[in-house]
Amino acid sequence: MSDETHPFAEEQYIAIGISTKQYDESIPIADEIVEGALDRESFVSPWAVVSLRETNVERAVARVGVTVTETAVRQMVGFAGYRTE
Repeated sequence: MSDETHPFAEEQYIAIGISTKQYDESIPIADEIVEGALDRESFVSPWAVVSLRETNVERAVARVGVTVTETAVRQMVGFAGYRTE
């Protein structure tokens, strides 16, 4: 989820979990991978957000498009209690 506009770009990253298990709140990503590849049907878990330092990242497996990222962020802030109403 990170890009060059985030604080500490290239040093610290915001990541979101990807799982092969689908839950009601999961976001399918089959047609949304813009870089890399996954060998099984996978889903973003918008409740599984983590901040990683560069030393914790061995490699990026896949990157999803902006639509998935924006959907995940909207759902994640809802899980954190933020309401836009």
